[in-house]
Amino acid sequence: MTAGGVAILADGPLAWAIQSGLPPATGYATTELSINMVRRVPDEGQLVARGRLVHLGCRLGLSEVFVTDDAGRLIAHGTSRCVIFPPASDVPAPAQDVADVREQDDGWVAPFLRPARGAVLDQEIFTTRTGLELMRGLVSSELPLSPAALLLGARPIEAGEGTCTFSMPATGWLTSPTGLVLGGVTACLADFALGAAMHTTVPPGTAVAPTDLRVQFIRPAPGDGRQVTARATVVHRGRGLAAARAEVTDSEARLLALADASALILPGRRADLSDAPPLG
Repeated sequence: MTAGGVAILADGPLAWAIQSGLPPATGYATTELSINMVRRVPDEGQLVARGRLVHLGCRLGLSEVFVTDDAGRLIAHGTSRCVIFPPASDVPAPAQDVADVREQDDGWVAPFLRPARGAVLDQEIFTTRTGLELMRGLVSSELPLSPAALLLGARPIEAGEGTCTFSMPATGWLTSPTGLVLGGVTACLADFALGAAMHTTVPPGTAVAPTDLRVQFIRPAPGDGRQVTARATVVHRGRGLAAARAEVTDSEARLLALADASALILPGRRADLSDAPPLG
């Protein structure tokens, strides 16, 4: 799991920590999300994200989250900023005819409980191909996409030296009760593109370890099924550190979010970082 996957988990407690302090009929929207990785995510077990309200004013709210593994070790720390809307004077009553999908289909299974599709690429692929060759193999469908990408419906559509583009349909199951795509999902799409763009710059046998992800939200994406696209470009490539920037746009090319990320470049390390010490 990358920083984008952690962002999906962290987005809920970050937002609800702020919501816990709001009066009735008061809405809010995430304007900034930041994730700092301190340790690679374990290959198995549970992650727990605990959010805490830091500040709540009349117009802005701040929260933070700590993501830990089964052993209680810190995996990541995150922060969020939300804008607070004035209380609504007229709150519509909940719809009475909304049926639970599980009542309509007894065989319905939550997506995260279904058998995983896709595959984790074999280590040999990373040791015999450059990062650009690997990404172009994913774009052409020569190589299988990861289970995480397929779960969200995201796929790479273009890759070049220091650049990569991912696209994803904004389906309804990626949305909050408001019908808008969750901020953590948008952050994850951006992270796919950012990480891939940095990976296109490395030679065979070189791991790329994400260290941070920062997303500034401009406008929300409706869950109307249309495509959301993240285009990332590497802005710095040093011997041990890379940085990239991405724009997330909707099907009408309107800007939804700006994102930045950094990663450690680790020659001679396995792609799964199973032999790597904590990032911190």
